[in-house]
Amino acid sequence: MNPKRLARIVAVKERIAKIRRGELAEATVLLRSAEATEQTAEHVHAETSDHLTSKGDATGAELARRATIVAMAATGLVQARALLHEQEVEHAVRTDAVIVARQEVRMLEVLQARAARKAAHEEKKRDQAQTDEAA
Repeated sequence: MNPKRLARIVAVKERIAKIRRGELAEATVLLRSAEATEQTAEHVHAETSDHLTSKGDATGAELARRATIVAMAATGLVQARALLHEQEVEHAVRTDAVIVARQEVRMLEVLQARAARKAAHEEKKRDQAQTDEAA
C-alpha cells in the first residue's frame, strides 16, 4: 500500500476516533444527568410515600390526593429509570465505538510501520546491490 495513502487513512481514522471520544464524553454527561434525575425521582417518591403514611388526621379526600401524588411520583420514577437504562445502553455503545476506532487506528499504524520498515529494507537491499555491482 502506498505510504502516503496509508498516512492519509491513518489521519482520517484518528479524526474518527477523536469524534467517537467526543460522542462518548457527551454520552457520559447525559448518563450522569440521567443518574441525577433518577436519584431525585427516588427521593421524591420516598418523601411522598412517607407523607401518605404519616400519622395524623386526614380526610378521605386528603388521603386520595396524597395517593394521587404518590402515583405521579412513582410514574416519574419509572420514567427516570427507563431514561437511565437508555443512557447506560447508549454509553456502552459509544464506549465500544471508541474502542473499535482506536483499534482501527492502531492497526493502521502497525501497517504503516511495517510498510516503512519494508521500504527501508528494500532501499538497503538496492544500495547493497549497487555497491556489489560497483565492486
